[in-house]
Amino acid sequence: MALIASAAGGLLLLDTVRIWLPSLTTIFGSAGTTDPLTLAAFALVWVLPAAFAIPLTRRWPTATPAVLAGTATAARLVGQAGVWQLYTSCVATTALFGWLVAVATKGWPTKKVAVGLAVSLATATLLQLLSGSVDLTWWSGPVPWLLIIGCGAVMVAAARERYFEESATALWFAVGPTLLLAGIITTTTSRVEHGFIVGVGATVGIALTTRSGPAWLVAALIIGATALADLPRDNGNFPWWTAIPQATLAALLPAALGHAANSGTQRHRGASAYGGLLVFFFLCSTYFVAFDTSLPVWRPGLVLLAAVLVGAAAVTNRTKLTQPVPWLPLVPAAVAMVLATTVNPAETPANHQAAWPVKVVTYNVRYGISEDGRFAPGMLVSAITALEPDVVMLQEVDRGMLVNGQHDVLAQLQKRLGMHAYYAPSSDPLFGDAILSRQPLDEVSFHSFPRYDIATGAGVLCAVLRMPGGDLGLAVSHLHENDNGISARQVGDLTAEIREMRAKGSLLLAGDFNAEPDNPKLGPIKQELKDGLAAKRPLNTWPAGSPTQQLDHVFVSEDLDVGDVVTERTNASDHLPVAVTVTRRNG
Repeated sequence: MALIASAAGGLLLLDTVRIWLPSLTTIFGSAGTTDPLTLAAFALVWVLPAAFAIPLTRRWPTATPAVLAGTATAARLVGQAGVWQLYTSCVATTALFGWLVAVATKGWPTKKVAVGLAVSLATATLLQLLSGSVDLTWWSGPVPWLLIIGCGAVMVAAARERYFEESATALWFAVGPTLLLAGIITTTTSRVEHGFIVGVGATVGIALTTRSGPAWLVAALIIGATALADLPRDNGNFPWWTAIPQATLAALLPAALGHAANSGTQRHRGASAYGGLLVFFFLCSTYFVAFDTSLPVWRPGLVLLAAVLVGAAAVTNRTKLTQPVPWLPLVPAAVAMVLATTVNPAETPANHQAAWPVKVVTYNVRYGISEDGRFAPGMLVSAITALEPDVVMLQEVDRGMLVNGQHDVLAQLQKRLGMHAYYAPSSDPLFGDAILSRQPLDEVSFHSFPRYDIATGAGVLCAVLRMPGGDLGLAVSHLHENDNGISARQVGDLTAEIREMRAKGSLLLAGDFNAEPDNPKLGPIKQELKDGLAAKRPLNTWPAGSPTQQLDHVFVSEDLDVGDVVTERTNASDHLPVAVTVTRRNG
C-alpha cells in the first residue's frame, strides 16, 4: 500500500503545484507588476504550516496523514469545480506538503517509496503527453474527478501503514529537490519533439530501483544529465538529443533514492522531508524572482543545485536494501507509454496560397493563462480565429515552465489552429516568442539581445513569408522593462536587426514593447519603420478587462500600407490581440 500511496501522493502533489504556482502570479498578484518578494511571502505562508505535521504525527500516527490526505483531496475537488482556484490550490498544497512530512515522520519502507515516486513521475509525464500538457484541473468529463478521488482514497487508506525503522532520512530530504527537477526537466515533454522518450526514462527508473551501483557514478550522472538538459538554447528547436539527459535523469532519480539505508528518528525523518520541501519552495521562488528582477542569479544554476542535492543524497546511500519490489506498476506504465506514441499524432498543417493583402495578428498570450487565472488555450484560439489571420505574432509563449503551470501553449495553439509554428526562447529556454503562419516561412532566425540593465532576456524572431510580387519580412519581439522603463540599448539592438532585414525587402515588426507610442525610447524604431497603428488611436490593449494603455505595436516599412486595424475584446490573456491588414504598394 505504501508504494501505491507514494505514487498517488506524488502525482497529486505535482498536479496541485502546477495549479498553485501560476495562481500566485495571476490571481493573487500579477507577474511583472507585483513585487516578486510579495508573491514569495504569500506563498511561504502556505508552506510553513507543514512543519506541524511532525508533532501531530508523533501523537496521532494514523489520523494525521489520513486527515491531511482527505483535506488535500477535498480542496482539489472544489478547485476542480472551478471554485476559489487560488485558495483551494493553497490549501491543497499545504495539506499535501503536510502529508509528505507526516508519512516521512511515520516512516514508510524506503524502496517502496522510491518506486512509488518513480511511478508518479512516469505517470505525470504520460498524462502530459496524452493531454498535450493540459493539467487535470483543466480536463473536462469524469476522468480527472475519478483520478483525484482515487489518489485521495489510496492515501487515506495507506495511513494505517505501519512504522518502519529502516525508512531513510536521505530519501525524504531528496523528495523536494526531485520534485523540482521533475517539474522543470523530466516531465516537461515540450523540450523534445518525441517526448515519449522522457516517459521511457521515467519508466525505466522503476526497474533501476531494484539494482545498485557505485553511488558516486549515480550522483555524477544526475548532475551531468541535469546540466545538459537545462542548458540555455539559442533557438527553440530542442534537438532530439535533449531527450537523452532527460531520460537518464528520470531513470536515475529513483535509482539514487531507492537504496538509502541511513535511518533516523521520527523527528529527523520529518524534519528532513520538511527541509527538502523548503528547498523545493525556495528554489522555485528564487527561480521566479531571478526571472523578474535584477538579481545576479543564473537560473539554470538553481536547477543544477537541486541535482547536486539529490546527488548528495545518492552518495549517502551505501547499503542495498533487500526488500522485494512489486513489478506490477511497470505494466500500466508500459501500456500507457505505447498509447502516448499513437494518441495525438503530429499533424502537418495544410498550406494556404499566399496573396496580398495579409492579415497579421500580434498577441501577448501570457503563457496561456486568462485574465482570471485559468489556463485557457480554447479562449485564445477563439479570439485568434475571430480575427481570421494569415500570420500570428505571439509573445510570452510558454513551452512548459513549472512556475507557469508547465503547459506547452504553442503546441496547443498550433494544433487547434492548424498552422505552422516557429518558436524562439527569449527569457528562458521554455519561454519566448513565436510565429504561427498558414503558409510555411523561410529564413527563420532568432537574435538574442544582451540583458544590459534589464533582468529579463529579450530578442527578435525573424522570418520571411514568400509572397507573389515581393516577399514579406516578419519580426516579433517582446521588450521588458525595469524601474526606468524599457532598455534603450535593447531598442538599439532591435533597430539594428530590423535595419538589416529592411535592406532585404518589405518588413513588418510587431510585439509587446511595454511602452506607450509616445515613449521617446521607441524613436530609433520609428526612424526605420512607420507606426502602423497611428491612424487608429486611441487603441488601448492592456489590461484586457479595462484597457488603459497601448503596449502592443505594429510597425511597417514605407512600401506597406496598413488598412483595417481591429482588436478583439477578450480576457483570454491580460492583453488584447491586435489585427492589421497589410497591403504592398503595387503588390
